[in-house]
Amino acid sequence: MMRRLTLAVALLTLGFAATPARAVDFNILVGYDFPGDFEADTVSLDANSGYHAGLELMWDLGKRFELGVGADYGFPRDSDDATGDSDTDYWTVAGVGRFYLVGENIRWYLMGRLGYVDISSDDDTSGDLSGKEMYSAGTGLQLGERIKLEAVFNSFNADLETVGQTVDFEYTNYSLRFIFTF
Repeated sequence: MMRRLTLAVALLTLGFAATPARAVDFNILVGYDFPGDFEADTVSLDANSGYHAGLELMWDLGKRFELGVGADYGFPRDSDDATGDSDTDYWTVAGVGRFYLVGENIRWYLMGRLGYVDISSDDDTSGDLSGKEMYSAGTGLQLGERIKLEAVFNSFNADLETVGQTVDFEYTNYSLRFIFTF
């Protein structure tokens, strides 16, 4: 699955590389993840806050649309587990879209991401995690040409294999993101 996704992202990136240079933006982002929830079929744990950082390659598709690809890493965060502490981190690769609604110097927009997440945990007793789909939706403000501030809801899904049984595992949270455009 990861090989196919990597190939699709590479082909998408190469396909858009033929666009004029002025229509391509390179974004660096840092974000703060508010406390969220780790949930499986019978277990629900509170996840502590954490940070993430990433990169985006975006193409302007007119005055109102941006479309691109991005990747980010969520630094390890603890969960409030009764059996002990475990750190969980993640990698995402996703398609990113922004739709600008109003504004000139300060622009308001809606955004969404859809892609793949790879979640890992240092707690070997809970089982093996394997990544699946992820999505994010939110809103933001573009301040001038180079700075964006976003408020985003995230849902990351995985399969948790324990004792020969596979259950759905989901990590949800809200995050604030600061994006700087080159």
